[in-house]
Amino acid sequence: MRERIQSRSDFTDYCSLCGIALTNFEVTADIQGNLILFDEKTTGSIQMSLCADCKNKVLEIALGGLNAAIQRRLNIDNAPHSHTKVKRTKKVTFKDDEGDGGAAPKI
Repeated sequence: MRERIQSRSDFTDYCSLCGIALTNFEVTADIQGNLILFDEKTTGSIQMSLCADCKNKVLEIALGGLNAAIQRRLNIDNAPHSHTKVKRTKKVTFKDDEGDGGAAPKI
């Protein structure tokens, strides 16, 4: 059971992904490193605190690797009402999906 928040001062941080306010005990991960903004052609540093749900999602995505990322992309690209910027009129598959060992997209 979560401890009841008594006042605004109980919050010391926020989740950098979902934006929820966090107490010291609710911060489950901290990411620190370099930031490169390719569109703006600039660099800097970044610090991000994460809540438990976002930490789990980040780890799931990061540990899933490229194959899982490709599958997520195919699921979005092939969705009938996709919200991605890239719209396709034909279903996208990979030659791997047909068992012939290739990885080039086939449209």
